[in-house]
Amino acid sequence: MVRLVALDMDGTLLNSRLEISAANKKAIALACENGARIVLCSGRPIKGLVKYIEELGLYNDEEFLIGFNGALVVQAKSKMRVYEQGMSGRDAKILARTASEIGANCIIHFSDHAMTPVENFYSTLEATVNGIPLEIGDPETIDDDATVMKVLFLDYEHILDGYLGRIPEAIRQKHAIVRTAPFFLEFLDKGLSKYSALSALARELGIGNEEVMAIGDSENDYEMVKYSGIGVAMGNATDSLKSAAKFITRTEDEDGVAYALNKIMNLGMEEFKGG
Repeated sequence: MVRLVALDMDGTLLNSRLEISAANKKAIALACENGARIVLCSGRPIKGLVKYIEELGLYNDEEFLIGFNGALVVQAKSKMRVYEQGMSGRDAKILARTASEIGANCIIHFSDHAMTPVENFYSTLEATVNGIPLEIGDPETIDDDATVMKVLFLDYEHILDGYLGRIPEAIRQKHAIVRTAPFFLEFLDKGLSKYSALSALARELGIGNEEVMAIGDSENDYEMVKYSGIGVAMGNATDSLKSAAKFITRTEDEDGVAYALNKIMNLGMEEFKGG
């Protein structure tokens, strides 16, 4: 029995128009009726997930949100924290200095706002899409003991590619580094992933790993797809994610989430019979 369903957002629940399809909404409603809890599980900030959980009609404290690629887990409505694994302000400052040294743009995410030393197209886009305040400020003013969710280096894809080989080994050893989009390189606390947060939530709810279903499309979904009881890769997923999955569904523009939920949970959705 599936009791907890973790859904990645971009490229998974959201189609290429950044919309939740009618079929996906219907399947999620049926999954809930069949006893599953839904957790939106994304690299986005928590604030960037609220409008989607509201759209699904699940804005309550029976459902949960996993943001910042696993750094924070909260109850959907109250925002009560269930799990947190951020990095220190001291570590964030080191990353900001490294960005400056190699010429990269960066943005530092706190739980409810973000900071960037110099405003740029991608930092503004990141803040605008997720509805979070963006502060233009000096990272050196951050308290060493502050909790930072994640740090991103941002730039055009071909420019960001050039930064990869210039990141010091000490930083590679200390942080999990994930390429979540062609123009985003994310730095997280070492050992952190969506799966570590999802596992912590499942334990909190008394749900066994075999009762957890996880659906994703990108490399930051790898651990949760590989190690959850039922790992599902989207049809548009990376090849490595598909190789780690137990089931491969349709693409983001073919209602892949609905198709997977229907097939695995036997929801009886007529539009997917025989397909």
